Amino acid sequence: MSDGPKAAISRMPDTSGAVATQGRDPGVIPVVAALGPVRVTPDERHLRALEAAVLSPERDAGRRAVAEMRRRGIAWEAIADVYIPEVSRRLGERWCEDSLSFAEVTIGSARLQAMLRELGPEWSEEALSDPLAPNVILIVCRDDAHTLGAMVVAGQLRRARISTRLSLGQTDEEIIGLLDSKRFDAVLVSASASVRLESVRDLVKRIRLAVQSVAPIALGGSILDTDRDAKAITGVDHATCDVREALRLCGLTTCHPAGGRSATRS
Repeated sequence: MSDGPKAAISRMPDTSGAVATQGRDPGVIPVVAALGPVRVTPDERHLRALEAAVLSPERDAGRRAVAEMRRRGIAWEAIADVYIPEVSRRLGERWCEDSLSFAEVTIGSARLQAMLRELGPEWSEEALSDPLAPNVILIVCRDDAHTLGAMVVAGQLRRARISTRLSLGQTDEEIIGLLDSKRFDAVLVSASASVRLESVRDLVKRIRLAVQSVAPIALGGSILDTDRDAKAITGVDHATCDVREALRLCGLTTCHPAGGRSATRS
C-alpha cells in the first residue's frame, strides 16, 4: 500500500468536535461537520471494549458491548455521536500503523454502521412526520466511501427535527430523480479529500441542467482541505465544513428543541 491514503487518515481531527475526517481506503469514513453532536468525554474502558467487539469473530460481541454501555448509563446519542466515530477513527489509525489489515478495518467499519442503524431507528427519515420540518438531502459522492460519517450526521440532523434524505452510492440519474420528485430546502454534498473537485463539479452541473428550481447547494467534508478554490471549481452555492453555517447560508435556521425552537425555513 502507498503512504498517501494512510497519511490522509492520520490527519483526523478530534471526533468530539465539529468535524471528523477519515481516509477512504480502509473503509473508515470521513464525517462532515456535525450539527449539534453530543459533547461528552468518552470512557476509555468502553472505547476499548467497543473496538475489541467490532473486531471480534463473534458477531454478537458488538451488541453486548453496546448493551453494557447502556447499563452503565451511556445515552444512545453519545454512543452514536462520540463512541462510534472515535472507534472508527482508531481503526483508521491502526491501519496506518499496519496493526490492522484492510479487511479487518473494513469489517469493523461495517459493524459500526450496523450499530448506527440499530441505535437510531427513530432518527430515520420515515419516523419524522412533522409536515413543517425542513427537507434536506445529504449526498455522498458515488466514488467516496463516506457511509459511516454520513449516517452519523444524518442522525444528528434528524434529531434536530430536520427531515433528511441520505443519498449513498447513487448514480447521478438517481440523484436527479430524487431532486425532481421531492422539494428540498437544501442540498448538502459531502466529499472526502479522495474525491476530485471536478467530479463534484460534473454532478452539480448535471443537477442544475436537469432540475428546475433546485435548492441551494452546499459542499462540505475534507475535500475542502485542498488549496484550490473548491466553491469556484465545483459551482456550488456554498462551501463550508460547518453544517450549521451551511444550513444558514441555504436559508435555514437551526435550534435544538431544548432551546424552544426547531429548525425552520427562513
